[in-house]
Amino acid sequence: MKPRIDPPNDIESLELEVYRLKEHIHSLELEKDILKKTTDIIKKDPGINPQRLKNKEKTEVIDALKTKHKLKELLHFLKLPKSSYFYQKSVKEIDKYAHLREYITVIFNENYIVYGNRKIYLALKNMGIIVSEKVIRKIMRQNELIVYQPKWKQYSSYLGEISPVVENIIQINFHSSEPNTKWLTDITEFHILAGKV
Repeated sequence: MKPRIDPPNDIESLELEVYRLKEHIHSLELEKDILKKTTDIIKKDPGINPQRLKNKEKTEVIDALKTKHKLKELLHFLKLPKSSYFYQKSVKEIDKYAHLREYITVIFNENYIVYGNRKIYLALKNMGIIVSEKVIRKIMRQNELIVYQPKWKQYSSYLGEISPVVENIIQINFHSSEPNTKWLTDITEFHILAGKV
């Protein structure tokens, strides 16, 4: 059996203990918020160590949390120097795929939004531009170039309205002595944009 620990009797010690517990709770909340933002924004695994993030990723997490927590606390927890934080803020990321985005968008739109990453890859290859399909997929996702896919209707056994049986005038005799005396047709249905006719 563990020995019972009595709380301190004097008010000063109690206030100090309360202050220490509040600080501990605050640091745990800070850690929880940082871990949550790391998984939400940067899409890292929940068990990742936030201090092992790249400076750019740490800056993104800090920007997302600086309205809730002090900048100094966030920098201290993530072990990011203040100068590195402001450097990351000032650096403008250069889009190395800017020219490629234009080509991909044009190819996609000119081909009636049905070209996927493989066909775009072949179209670019024919133009003399070699780039991986992974990069094409990434650019298409960023530019929201979604391939059109018709929605297939679920099978229904409903036959429709049963019309009266038409009289069989020909009686399987398809031969005719003169032209334009027997005309036959059998059209079931056409699918058009307006529906089925």
